Amino acid sequence: MFGLNRDGFKRKRMIDIRNDIEKEWKRLFGENSRTDDKSINGKLISLIAYALSPLWMLAEKVYNSGFVHKADGNTLDNLVQNRLMSRRQAEKAKGIIKIIGDESTIIEAGFIVANRVEYITTQDVEIGSSGEVLAPIEAVEGGSRGNTPADTITEIVTPLVGVDEVTNIEATSGGRDKETDAELRERYDRSFAFGGSATTASIEANLLGLAGVRDARVHENTTMNELDGMPPKSIAPFVFGGEDEDIARTIYELKSAGIQSYGTTEITITDENDEEHTIGFTRNDVVDIYVHVELETNDDFPIDGYKQVRTKVIEYIGGQDEDAVEYNGLGLAQDVIYVKVIGAIQQIEGITDIPVLYIDTKTPAENVGNIEITRDEVALTDWEKVTIQ
Repeated sequence: MFGLNRDGFKRKRMIDIRNDIEKEWKRLFGENSRTDDKSINGKLISLIAYALSPLWMLAEKVYNSGFVHKADGNTLDNLVQNRLMSRRQAEKAKGIIKIIGDESTIIEAGFIVANRVEYITTQDVEIGSSGEVLAPIEAVEGGSRGNTPADTITEIVTPLVGVDEVTNIEATSGGRDKETDAELRERYDRSFAFGGSATTASIEANLLGLAGVRDARVHENTTMNELDGMPPKSIAPFVFGGEDEDIARTIYELKSAGIQSYGTTEITITDENDEEHTIGFTRNDVVDIYVHVELETNDDFPIDGYKQVRTKVIEYIGGQDEDAVEYNGLGLAQDVIYVKVIGAIQQIEGITDIPVLYIDTKTPAENVGNIEITRDEVALTDWEKVTIQ
């Protein structure tokens, strides 16, 4: 049965629409009427079916728009607002540039430099006696395109007397694209307690909503004894990304009174009565993942197939690709699963076999199997750690 029923909505495909029209045609004009694809009648029936098919697709889309895991775009944005959530907007990359020029030259905030995108300095600086000075920069627009390797920002967009050259002494980072539908749905699933009481799930959900936070886990010790290194009656938040002050403030506002927030990073929060509170949380340790792949391919394998394979591996594990695009990949305490790396590689056409695949925490990679990641670790790789042959 097509349409809306107790089992949900079932859309008519174009072939189903054509079959229904064909049956009605024969009922009206006789069973001997020709309705095959080569006949005039059949071509007319197919044309009508083609015109009606988008209407069924639209009806299905309208039905799906009421469900978070089927809706997309603005419709999904409206649905997640019911849980006081909103889609994360693009975030700007940040870094440091070295400015070389004449001593005593003042460079005011807003000085523009560029490579493929533009960056502005965010504070006033003055060139010293060494003939150079460091200045913080931020991408003009948000997005992962702002992440770029060291020594690639060399263009001066706003010429200034006394400034000869610029370069970024380290890679810019922190830029991320607007949250995708898939990412928003995943965060939605982990945010059932968003805005709720002082539970670990609520703290975790609110941390995930902070700018720059890529993952967060909150553990608790409800006993009167030390447990897994945690003091009695305490919580232990583990956070990947984000700003220290934002994280500490969120934990303070959500944790129960009298409960210690424990971790290796400690930030002092001042409350409305000017009383100070020490909030602890733990930054993750990065586990570098090295991957070595050897492939057998056929003529369908793309010219840039090796690069595509490398990108797929980085997308799964997480890290920066050669073009400085940063992929979130796995979160805190998520193991690197051997067969999932194989699955990521096999998404590229033309691969007939993967005779060699090593995944390891050292180079040269030799391990064949999963990589276990502890609760305070996150796995990361990059384009230089993934080799393809």
